[in-house]
Amino acid sequence: MIQGNNEAQDGGLIAVKDHARGAMDDLSSRAQLAADSVRETTQRTTRRAQLKFEDVLQNNPLALGAAAALIGAVVGMSVPQTDAENEWMGDARDAVLDRAKELASTAADRVGDAAENMEKLAAHVKDQAKDLSSSGSPSRESRNGS
Repeated sequence: MIQGNNEAQDGGLIAVKDHARGAMDDLSSRAQLAADSVRETTQRTTRRAQLKFEDVLQNNPLALGAAAALIGAVVGMSVPQTDAENEWMGDARDAVLDRAKELASTAADRVGDAAENMEKLAAHVKDQAKDLSSSGSPSRESRNGS
């Protein structure tokens, strides 16, 4: 009877071990699937961001440069001053910061002006193309610069 009891306990222990092993395998598989999904999503998102950045770089390099300059100026101005910096740099630091703000503002204005000029040029080219397609030659107004 004791031997039968031990065999039943051993059988129950084996069943618990098998069940635990199965649960661990299932959990491991689920974790692997989740990791694969996260990796694939990350790769897709990274690739989309790369493509978008390349598009902006190709189509709007001035805007990208102005944004970088503004971000640099903001980061530089947000760093707190230290006593040593004030002692050593003092007025020179303030002059550099003022000049950086001025340059960033000028760069932003220039980018805005360039964008506006490009829009005007694109509209003019569009009008010229429309005139050419409708009459075969530029209109009198277009030739006179009006």
